[in-house]
Amino acid sequence: MWRETRSSAAVRPAWVSFATGASAALSGWMLVHPFDLLKVRAQLAGEVAADGKVSIVQIARKIVKTDGPLGLYSGLSAAAARQLIYVNLSLGIYGTLRDTMFVGQDPSGVVKLGMGCFSGGVAAFCSNPIEVTLVRMQADGRLPLAQRRNYSNIFNGLCRIGSEDGAKAYMAGGVPPLL
Repeated sequence: MWRETRSSAAVRPAWVSFATGASAALSGWMLVHPFDLLKVRAQLAGEVAADGKVSIVQIARKIVKTDGPLGLYSGLSAAAARQLIYVNLSLGIYGTLRDTMFVGQDPSGVVKLGMGCFSGGVAAFCSNPIEVTLVRMQADGRLPLAQRRNYSNIFNGLCRIGSEDGAKAYMAGGVPPLL
């Protein structure tokens, strides 16, 4: 079976890989986001429900009833920013490691796994402030109106988290993705 290696393949500019990865991540996320929102709301609702029974359908109906169908896309700007930063960082770090450490070679599966874990961990750590903002934006709709943060977009959320809660808040939950 004929297999094309990196050395025989046409070299494309680095920006093509980043653009392809970013567009794939964003287009895929557009379909996934409402389900991620429902997951976050179900996790939070499960913590406060007396019997622990929470229906995703009930949560979806409540969101559509109170915020309209676009309510299922609450926090989309933060999710898009997270996808762009996380995907591009992890692909960029992985590609850089591969291309600098294994010039003209194909690393073993174990080495690829290690490089993937390292690049994904660094990307997860770096994108954690955006992840915090995303979860807050997604969870906001379950709060009473007087308690909502009402971040207008990712930039507003990031600025307000820093000014209202301090820089330490950006790293809440930042360690588990590294493990």
